[in-house]
Order: sequence, then C-alpha cells, then structure tokens
Amino acid sequence: MLQDKFQPATPWDEFGPEHDQVIADMKKSHAAKHALDPKAALMSKIVGELGSRNLNQTQIGQLLGVTRTRANNLMTGKLSMFSLDALVVFAQRLNWRVTLTTETSTQDQHEAELATA
Repeated sequence: MLQDKFQPATPWDEFGPEHDQVIADMKKSHAAKHALDPKAALMSKIVGELGSRNLNQTQIGQLLGVTRTRANNLMTGKLSMFSLDALVVFAQRLNWRVTLTTETSTQDQHEAELATA
C-alpha cells in the first residue's frame, strides 16, 4: 500500500525486540515532545492526509506547489527542513484553515503535561 511507504522514519526503527522497554520509553518521550510542538503536529496531520490520498511524490509536489524532492522530505518526516510558515501554506493548499492558540502556563503545568502524554 502506498500510504505505508510514506510513514516518517523514527529513531527506534533499527532496534530489535531485546530493546522493547527502552523503545517504549523513547516513544513516550517522542510523542510528548511532538504533542507540544505545533510544527510537528501540523506536519503529522499533513503527511497523514496526503498518505491517505494515495498520491505519489510527484503528485504531492504538484498539489503543494513544490518539487518532488521537497515532497519526499515532507513525507519522510524531515521536520527541520520545513518552517511552520511553509507547513501552514501546505495546509492552505489542502483547503484547511489553520488556527494557532496560545495559553500561558506555569513550568509545573508544563511538566505535568509531559508526564501524562
């Protein structure tokens, strides 16, 4: 299936079953980090949507107005190669409206969110 081909690589893909507990901890930390990162959250939603459309990278590039190489970077989860602004433009090209909400919180509240994510 084409959608599986575009799942972002994760840092724990290369480890075997003997590292299951370590990997579980890494995934929890990874998920918590990205849950608090609006850029990562938006990228994840865009990649999920594009993957569900079963498009190839050339078609994705045409839809988003970027090169096939840039589409590949997006679909393989290379977060550092994209600004939040670029991801918002991609979302707009998918006919989405993006809303960013900020709230103030104390450091204690922030740590509690990380612990429960």
